[in-house]
Amino acid sequence: GTAGRQVVMLDRVAFIETSEKRAFIHTVDGAVLESPLRLFELEDALDGTEFVRASRQVLLNFDHVAAIRPELNGRLVLEMDNGESLLASRGYANDIKTKIGAVR
Repeated sequence: GTAGRQVVMLDRVAFIETSEKRAFIHTVDGAVLESPLRLFELEDALDGTEFVRASRQVLLNFDHVAAIRPELNGRLVLEMDNGESLLASRGYANDIKTKIGAVR
């Protein structure tokens, strides 16, 4: 059945985080919802949208990034417009830099 099912508009999602094989959707208004899909399945489903992978644990909605700060070791801190700060690991930071046009 659809008990407990909630439809979340993509533009309301700030980021999605994985923990112990479960994915948690964090909305812009602070709600946290568990997804029945795994992070990699969500990443596939969100291909071609504003969602980018920030680390092995985090997929974020680029529309909700308020500021980007470089960190040590090539990492980035992404300040989200809901007040959260997310760390982009070095392996994924280049994708984000490419997205903002910081890398040619």
